[in-house]
Amino acid sequence: MKQSKFESAIESILSVLIGFVVSYLAWPPIAALSDIEYDHSQHFSVIFLFTVLSVVRSYIVRRLFNARILTAWRTK
Repeated sequence: MKQSKFESAIESILSVLIGFVVSYLAWPPIAALSDIEYDHSQHFSVIFLFTVLSVVRSYIVRRLFNARILTAWRTK
């Protein structure tokens, strides 16, 4: 079954949003255990930047994978 570009984008965004929440909640105890000082604006900014990069990466990988699977299936 082919996934539309819109469906790929929604799936990628949902997956990354879940990752954002997990990262946002996980960082404070990790920083405390590692004795790393930070403020909440830095915390949010860094996680937000990596989240944006993750959305783009996830979308590109999904589209490439979808295109290659369809091409391989059609040639058989």
